[in-house]
Amino acid sequence: MLCIDFDAKDNPHVTDWEELKHRLSHTKNIAYCGLSISGKGVFAILPIAHPEHHSAHFNAADIYFALSEGLVIDVACKDVCRLRTISYDQDGYFNHNAEALNKYIYFAKVMKTVIPSMSKDEVGKVLSILDEIKGLGIDITNVYIEWFQIGCVLSKVFGEQGREKFHEFSQFSPKYNYSICDKQYTACMKKEYRYTVGTLIYILNKYR
Repeated sequence: MLCIDFDAKDNPHVTDWEELKHRLSHTKNIAYCGLSISGKGVFAILPIAHPEHHSAHFNAADIYFALSEGLVIDVACKDVCRLRTISYDQDGYFNHNAEALNKYIYFAKVMKTVIPSMSKDEVGKVLSILDEIKGLGIDITNVYIEWFQIGCVLSKVFGEQGREKFHEFSQFSPKYNYSICDKQYTACMKKEYRYTVGTLIYILNKYR
């Protein structure tokens, strides 16, 4: 099973969650959908055909609902080990004959090694800056060019290993979308841009 959430923070345009729940109940792959505990969100369960491709099934569902419904799934649902809180909706929708989702998508990733000229001190400084940004818990990606610059620095310092970090800090933005973010990081990796640790420090200082 794939458990997915449509939350208000990711979908601020949704004003009637009961109506959305009713609409989603017509999706052939949905076995259950109901309101979240807060009443401002919908939780749904989809059977998947290939459990070993859980994250790739999530990618397919993410793209499907974005294109067909204009909805964004909470990216945390991609984690197969994620814990859930049980919620109850007396009008929850059940379809015991829901079709298993067969489609799954893996995004191509450009592999790149860490720049050997980057010293351990510089790498440590980047990690320290990123920890501070995460601790602040604010969106530092609101300005596109700065979001792009952050991706370029992470790409330069960590290569492919920086992709997860890029997602981690992009998630503070209300505009965050997993697929778009992933494609942006891939774009950052295709060319050697001249952004440095100083770029991160400059951006961070604007939010301190």
